[in-house]
Amino acid sequence: MKLFLPSALSLFLSFSSPAQSEIVHKTYDTEFGRFDLWFNGDQVSGTYEIAPKKIIGSIWATLEGQVASGRWTDPDGVGDIILTFEEGFKQFHADYRGDDEPDKWYRGQWHGTIQNATSSEEAPCSGPSHQLVRPFLGTWLEYELTEDDTENFIGTLEVRLGVGGCSLLQQFHSPDSSFFYSTQGFVDVASGFWEETYVFSTGRISEYQWIVDQGDVVQRRIGGSRSTGTMHQLRFTEVTDKGYIVVQETSNDGGQTWIAGERTRVKRK
Repeated sequence: MKLFLPSALSLFLSFSSPAQSEIVHKTYDTEFGRFDLWFNGDQVSGTYEIAPKKIIGSIWATLEGQVASGRWTDPDGVGDIILTFEEGFKQFHADYRGDDEPDKWYRGQWHGTIQNATSSEEAPCSGPSHQLVRPFLGTWLEYELTEDDTENFIGTLEVRLGVGGCSLLQQFHSPDSSFFYSTQGFVDVASGFWEETYVFSTGRISEYQWIVDQGDVVQRRIGGSRSTGTMHQLRFTEVTDKGYIVVQETSNDGGQTWIAGERTRVKRK
């Protein structure tokens, strides 16, 4: 695995001189791992970790006000990135796209909070890991998609936070209430990601972990009442404020490759 930290630092320092402003280093926690940024005037350099994929990447950007626009690079490729900071540079959110898909921006999935910035007055579950599920909160109508994209209504889904934002609760029921399920999730201290347990009206139980894969939010099955010889996950794509598409995927080779299956269109009610 190629790491980019040395090259990022050398590139950044090449813009430094004794006449320039002091270099300021800030470390942020994000949903996916650590994010380090070095500020020198309007020049910003950084390295980031995508812990679920065990990769390291780097960015270089130009700061204008509280927005840094530049480029990212890591073993997955290269592309554009925009970091938008909140007042005091204690938090940011990142929008990014890859050169291989220039029309596809990933927005609202990556948030950073500066380390040791949480005070006793702040909500205990308001950190970056908890931001991953926020685009999916609300009441939704689900439609099964056929091969020609015909929509068949299959039920209503309600997704909300509980216990002061520290738990994730989902409830689904079919139009005739013949099938339903409920869930409860929390951010696991060890992994740093949401882990959620589904209880189905059939009596089965499944356990999922929310991660990020190839720029998409993914729920990957990590356990349950039924053992299978394949891996299973739900990929959330085309995410907007009005809805998204869920693709069921399976893998027979330990997650190296995934086969897409049934698709569900989810629309905000």
